[in-house]
Amino acid sequence: MKTHTYLDLSDDERMTLLQGALEDLENVLGTTPLTPISANLLCLKYGISPHTRDKMMLAFNRLSEDHKLNTSYFPEYRKVVEKYVTTNNPDQITMKFLSSFANFPVYQLQGLANHIQSYFETELSNK
Repeated sequence: MKTHTYLDLSDDERMTLLQGALEDLENVLGTTPLTPISANLLCLKYGISPHTRDKMMLAFNRLSEDHKLNTSYFPEYRKVVEKYVTTNNPDQITMKFLSSFANFPVYQLQGLANHIQSYFETELSNK
């Protein structure tokens, strides 16, 4: 029986295993479908580059600095997401980015993310 090493794996195989390991850790830490922990893993899932992630994070940060932290400003955050992500469900994707950016580095989004999460959980339970 041949012993394989890390070097025997293709780049794609290594990336798949690394992504899986990160997702495993995220699950242990308590990620949910609406509240992912890692913005980077979320970007990876949606094919968003680090440059685009930074643009989105900066836009979210600017909105939060302007004290746009209640649910009435949610459409402004959604506009940012719609600019970079093609989706049939922009509200849920926006919630995911709010939640993950609130974990790091835009902590001031935590309150808004919690309010929006409660709203979505209520909506989903009523369906």
